Formats: sequence, C-alpha cells, structure tokens
Amino acid sequence: MRLQKLKEILICGLLLLAPQVQAEDIHVGGTGSASPLMQKLGAAYHAQYPADEVRVMLPPPSSGGGLRMLLSGKLDVALAGRKLSAEEASGIGAVFEYVRTPLLIAGRGTRKAGFTRVDLAELYAGRLLRWDDGAAIRLIMRSPYESDTLQLRGLSPAVDVALRDALARPGMAYAENDLDAVDLLSKTPGSVGTSSLGLLKLMNSKLTIYPLDGVMPSVAALSEGRYPLSKSIFVVVGRKTQQPSAATKRFIEFLHSPEAMDVLRQADYQSVF
Repeated sequence: MRLQKLKEILICGLLLLAPQVQAEDIHVGGTGSASPLMQKLGAAYHAQYPADEVRVMLPPPSSGGGLRMLLSGKLDVALAGRKLSAEEASGIGAVFEYVRTPLLIAGRGTRKAGFTRVDLAELYAGRLLRWDDGAAIRLIMRSPYESDTLQLRGLSPAVDVALRDALARPGMAYAENDLDAVDLLSKTPGSVGTSSLGLLKLMNSKLTIYPLDGVMPSVAALSEGRYPLSKSIFVVVGRKTQQPSAATKRFIEFLHSPEAMDVLRQADYQSVF
C-alpha cells in the first residue's frame, strides 16, 4: 500500500512539474461559403490539438469584411472567395488559394434538362419565367461584385448583358452572403440562383442541383475541365507588421495535413496546392 501511495504521489508531482499548454483561440472569418467548411476543419483540428479552439465568425463578415478585421487584429485568419486586390494584399502577411468546389445553379423547381448558357441569358433577361411544370420561377440575385455574379457574367456575352440588366431591374430579391443565399433559395417556392457544391453538401441542403450545358457539377467534372464554374476559398494569414500566433501557425499547417484532406474530399472540395 505504501509503495502504491508513493507511486501516486510521484505521478502527481510529475504532472505538476510538466509544462502546461496554454489554450489559444484562433479567430477565423470571411466569405460565407467557407464558414461550414472551416467549422468542420476546426473540429478536426481541435481533436488533434485540444488546447486550441477554432472560432468561426457568424454571421460571416464577407471577404472584404474579413480582410479588414484581419488587418485590425480582430481575426487571425481571413477567408476570401476571390483574389485579393493589390491594395488588399499590401498589408497582409500571406495568402494562398486553398480549395475549389463547383459553382452551380440550384433551386426549387423542375427542369429536367437543367440550364444551358442560352437558358441562363433568357432567365436573367426575364424571358424564361416558368419551370417545366408551369410554376413561376423566382430568381435570387447576388451583388454585382460577388464572385458568383462575376463568374456567371463570364459565361457568354449574352449572359453578361442579361445579368447586367437584371442587376439594374427594380424589385429583385438579393441574398447578402452565401449562407443567406442557401436560406433564401430553400425558403422561396420556385426559387433559382447560385450556390456551391461543397456548401450545399455541408449544409445538408435539399435544393435541386441543375446540370449546366448538360454537365452535372462535381469535383471530378471540375478537375477534368468538363464543368466551367468554380468557387474558390483563399486563406489569408497575419499582417506584415505582426507574426501570427503559434496556434495560428499550427492551424495553417493542419490545413495541409492528411486529416484535413479527408475532410475536403468528403465535403466535395478540391485542394489547390
């Protein structure tokens, strides 16, 4: 009994002498399309590093808002859904494109053949008004500078003109961010608009995903060049005037780990590195 007691005292003493790991929060935020993915990656990271906690900002502050918060010290990692401008990149420490997932047309209507580029031009011009079953189409728009809008405008000159006209048309319904878009599309009967495959997967969305020019959006179709639209997530770390914390460095390293790659594959994201 005495020997056992001595062992217990010795073990307790060693635990007291062992260096204590300081718990650290890693504050992450930006484009809404990245929020569910970062929550998933944050949980996987926390399982490996229990002393650290990844806190994803909700509601998302947008790409530009996340960058401003990073520069002001309110975030450790910013998430952008687009390339940074030269002015934005001038004050940050590092930026890299992390993942892509198909950008797609989704909604709550029946259209067996999906949409072609010609159909999209008719849709945004206000001439395609009904689903296959005769139900009214209700278009959900994004802002003129949102990456979804910019990519759609690049599909063809006709889509570009139609989208420009739709943005100027009064009374259109707009989603403020990617999460809001999924919510509006899900709640609005006859809705149609843009989202991304990975986001819909992580949100367990029941929205219908439509083929574009006969191709169903998938990571395979995107990587093979058969599907034309993608949604990127850029990771932005630190300020030029200040080194990121040790926990932030661990998290960035984890984003490239095999465990993180498993999360990406299961969530329909393609790594870009």
